[in-house]
Amino acid sequence: MMLYSFVGFLLFLEVSLAFKEQRRAKGGCFIDRRYCYKGKRCINSDGSSYCLCSSGWVGTHCDTQETEMPCYSNPCQNGGTCTDSSSNSYTCSCSPGWMGEDCSVKISACSSMPCQNGGLCADAENSYICTCAEDWSGQDCTDFRGSFTNEYLLLIMWNHFYADEHPSYVYLTTNSPTTVQLSSSDSLDPALKSQIDRNVTFTSELKIVLPPELQGQILQKEAKAVRIKSTEPVSVVLFDNDYHSSDDSSMILPTEKLSTSYTVVSTQPLRPRFPVYSSVYAIASLNDDTTVTIKFKLLNNSSPITINGKNYSDSDTLEMSLNKLETFQVGHNTDLTGTTIESSQPVAVFSGNRCNMFPGSMTCSHMMEQLPPTAEWENFFIVPADINSNGSLIRILSAYNTTITIIKGSQTITQDVIKGIPYDINSTISETVVIESSNSSLMVTNFVRGNYVDANTADPYMIVVPGYYSYKPQYKVVIPDGYPQNFITVIAFKDVAQSVLINGQNVDPSMIIVQENIVIVGISYDVITLEVSPGSIEIKHSSPFGLVVNGYRSLDSYGFVGNIYNVGNYPVLG
Repeated sequence: MMLYSFVGFLLFLEVSLAFKEQRRAKGGCFIDRRYCYKGKRCINSDGSSYCLCSSGWVGTHCDTQETEMPCYSNPCQNGGTCTDSSSNSYTCSCSPGWMGEDCSVKISACSSMPCQNGGLCADAENSYICTCAEDWSGQDCTDFRGSFTNEYLLLIMWNHFYADEHPSYVYLTTNSPTTVQLSSSDSLDPALKSQIDRNVTFTSELKIVLPPELQGQILQKEAKAVRIKSTEPVSVVLFDNDYHSSDDSSMILPTEKLSTSYTVVSTQPLRPRFPVYSSVYAIASLNDDTTVTIKFKLLNNSSPITINGKNYSDSDTLEMSLNKLETFQVGHNTDLTGTTIESSQPVAVFSGNRCNMFPGSMTCSHMMEQLPPTAEWENFFIVPADINSNGSLIRILSAYNTTITIIKGSQTITQDVIKGIPYDINSTISETVVIESSNSSLMVTNFVRGNYVDANTADPYMIVVPGYYSYKPQYKVVIPDGYPQNFITVIAFKDVAQSVLINGQNVDPSMIIVQENIVIVGISYDVITLEVSPGSIEIKHSSPFGLVVNGYRSLDSYGFVGNIYNVGNYPVLG
């Protein structure tokens, strides 16, 4: 009997264990009826279980109230997605532009420092804006702009021949595709205005023709200024009145560098009885209602200038009002150097000679340059020689009474210069001249004499010499067509010939016409002149350098510089 009872117990135990194993195999729902504490339903699937919780309950076993979970309070801000890590912590996946534990910290687009070369970064909606330093442009300030910018103002000076069949030319260069807009005054004759106003798109270089009738006359207001605007930065060089024996050129200053104070520079007419030899200066207004005050300087006790029936002698003052794109030109048979021009709003000023020649010249030539404002004058200059000329008349004007140092060949000269009174240096052929003032800013102008031997290099021209602090590490200019010989002169630290790049290539030694080394206060400089071909040319160097461009054809020449405005407040040398 006891045997049967023991066998029955073992059978019961075996069945019970089998049943429990079966329940275990079917999942937790059969093991524990409270597997889902506040669950609507417990579901077994392939040996596992999960709970469908009642509203307000969460967790594996529906044993935690939803209000107790970290994500219930929506801690992730600004569109972030919350994920419960446990009943005590959570993780936020933040929307673009946000960061932090709760997505409450805005990511600055400037945090990666995208603005290069000294550019200043400002956050914008989902982006950033770079305000670039003066020499740079582009979204991240990575495009070297140099003397490129977006707006210019120019005029055509009183030339050797008035309104003849010879037009003027404007050469533009750019680093990226751009559209330029030329516009003239609404007061200009409609037939002439229709020949000027236009929009042109180009990618690298552009030559624009301006009609001969745009040339100004003297001692009368005219609406003959031209404004150039571009969508991308450009540089502008003017060749006025393309006459075969009386032409000159000038780099045009951007309107952002125009100012309200200028001093005129010209030369004494060689034959003052002939009006064609007159000294000239011209003013163009950028805005309406601009008051212009001219204080005349008539060197050599010349006869007065008569304007609207009134005579103006040396030191007399004329005040007038110019409207937007109006011009006024003064011409006279004496040297007008030292005349000052003050204005209530920025203006552009050009000066030179209608035509002039020097002892050692073969022909009379138009000479023209746009003048830098007094604020852009500097105090240290290296004046390179013209390799085909009989030397130069180098004219110095000072903003204050000062003493200057001149290095000329093996000579070092100390000279007092009076404010507003020109001091002249006569340089010989192939002679580089160094000029320095320790306590005053200067404007230095080089009047190249030409020569009387070779008609192909005979004509004079003028350039305003770039000061050391206006040097740039890169330039892009157009070498004009129509001139058989064209040259660039580079003024830089020593070994420039080995390190300067012309259109991305090292200098071909066969291009070098002259190379000179000079040492100034222990610093070595190279001055090299290279012959180049017409067309767009880009010149680069590892450090800033000065650039002069010039060329010749029969009885004619031209010259302009790469830049004549400085990059800010320059240190005083000495």
